[in-house]
Amino acid sequence: MRLHIKYLISLYRAINNPRLSILAIDYSLAPEVVFPAALTEIATVYSELVDHDGCNNIILSGDSAGGNLCIVLSAHLKHHYEDLSVPSRYVQPIAEVLISPWVELDPVLQGSYVSNKDSDVLGGSFLKEVSKLYCPDNKLQQSPFVNPARSKPEFWEGVFPEKTLVTFGQNEIMRDDIIKFARIASIEHRYGDIGGFHCSVLSAKNYDQNKLFNGIVSFIQRSLQQTVGLAAGEATAVDIEALESRNKVMRTSKL
Repeated sequence: MRLHIKYLISLYRAINNPRLSILAIDYSLAPEVVFPAALTEIATVYSELVDHDGCNNIILSGDSAGGNLCIVLSAHLKHHYEDLSVPSRYVQPIAEVLISPWVELDPVLQGSYVSNKDSDVLGGSFLKEVSKLYCPDNKLQQSPFVNPARSKPEFWEGVFPEKTLVTFGQNEIMRDDIIKFARIASIEHRYGDIGGFHCSVLSAKNYDQNKLFNGIVSFIQRSLQQTVGLAAGEATAVDIEALESRNKVMRTSKL
């Protein structure tokens, strides 16, 4: 959690927009709770932001399991998962930043799960164990609300804003599944962090010198300016291919 706080503070300062607020959600974790507990919590918060606070300009961002929650929350806003909370009016996020999102809960251990097993901080067997704690129901694990990579393109039509960025480490085991999901969901803005592992941007020693971090800053600044005309502060001079593309940024965190 300490890394996330440091990252968020650095992100806020780098974006340099006085009209920007960051809300970090400390959602409940497995094994104390199982799906859809975390989704229920963040769906309730999103509804409060829209209906109670009147927010229209929301950016979703999350890493790893938090990235999964951002994805399934977006799907819930469009398709409505069971009787979970939804705003009284449909408000799609103006942008999303998904950092190494967990999109395949029960991966086939091949491809990047094999080639990157010695270069990443995660292991394929570990992911399989954690997935059973998060969602013990094998049948439910086939749902795109749990396992986004196991879905068809039609399900994701209109779910994500055009300004959606997916990032992954070139050396992380989930790389292939993240790329697969981005293609299924027609997310065009993808960035592979050369030499990066799972969520490696969070542990960067110097954020201002980290190419991916500066790219995320630039992506959010552009999203704010292009969508709602909010003037950012001094823009970060960075131009990363595939990072082209408010008042609230809602971030779900991996713990």
